[in-house]
Amino acid sequence: MKIKATYVSVWSGFEVTSNCKIDLTTKEVFDVKQVDIEALDLHELDEEFIRLEDGTEIRNFFYDDFEYVDGQREDEEF
Repeated sequence: MKIKATYVSVWSGFEVTSNCKIDLTTKEVFDVKQVDIEALDLHELDEEFIRLEDGTEIRNFFYDDFEYVDGQREDEEF
């Protein structure tokens, strides 16, 4: 099932959010709206995760040919 969600990236404790969609069956994330973080002057990425409308956080997912485990991007593409 594909649903609307929020892509969250945390930079030095500051959350940057963007609309996205996730397939709950495959955990594949797509249609992420890009955010210009350079204008925010953020440098250190702490973690990334998906937040569903009910507040549930998904920390293991696939996006942009990478696997994310516990909120961290794995180095190898899937």
